[in-house]
Amino acid sequence: MSILKLDRYNIRNTILKADDFLERSGVEAATRTKYRLLLEEILLDYMKKAPDTEFRLVYKSRLRSISMSLHVKCESCDILSETGSPVRNRLLKNFGPLPQWSYHKGENVYLFTPPSSLPDLKNVKKILLYMMKQKTFLLGVIIRFIQMIFNIIEPILTAAIIVAYTGSEMKKIYIVAALLLGQAALSSLLNYAGSRLLRNAYSGMMKRLKFDLTENILRIKTDCMDEKGSGVFTQRLITETSNIAEHLDSVLNVSTEVFRLLSLMIAFLLLSVNMF
Repeated sequence: MSILKLDRYNIRNTILKADDFLERSGVEAATRTKYRLLLEEILLDYMKKAPDTEFRLVYKSRLRSISMSLHVKCESCDILSETGSPVRNRLLKNFGPLPQWSYHKGENVYLFTPPSSLPDLKNVKKILLYMMKQKTFLLGVIIRFIQMIFNIIEPILTAAIIVAYTGSEMKKIYIVAALLLGQAALSSLLNYAGSRLLRNAYSGMMKRLKFDLTENILRIKTDCMDEKGSGVFTQRLITETSNIAEHLDSVLNVSTEVFRLLSLMIAFLLLSVNMF
């Protein structure tokens, strides 16, 4: 990231970009809020200490491990070790593992290592079983898989037309063209039916998820609610229902593209054998 002047405008923009990076990396909303607030507190304290200095925030993402390193040009000074504002003291008390501080080449460096969001396979299995209880969703998934098969056939038929054209086999060209037209029509029909079924399934699933989440939140003890804050539960109720419902559809879309790429490779091999 480019070096920025340490002022309120750049601090605000940097924090927004950091929050976007954490969100794209799958960090939970509550954890993102903690990192965003602590990052802001550190930068504001350095701005008071060195008003005309510069800073930069570097993002790193390797497999499922992510990190952010804050570099502030200033004399050696670990801001977090000093007495801070009540807001910062409260943050540090419930923050968990604190960012590591070091001083390197005239820069104070803080290394933030947010917890990686590795998927829990047991929870994934439970989510799938929960979704499969809805018949419209199950039928929509089956139609999507059938659509994948049709997407595999399309490039192969296209390759067959090219091969037939090079050999001037007009009868074969007409037959394959008719099959390709039928495949396109059925694929469009399946896409419409699958999308409609999944939309209806998601609508019902969202209502059911919100009902179940609300029912379980009401069972939470008051002391736990006071410790975590009611906003955490409200945020999870709003966001996690839509996230759960949308993620499986994303997996299906990616799977469709993977099968399509495989079919393109098969078509390329067919053309290569006949051309060369």
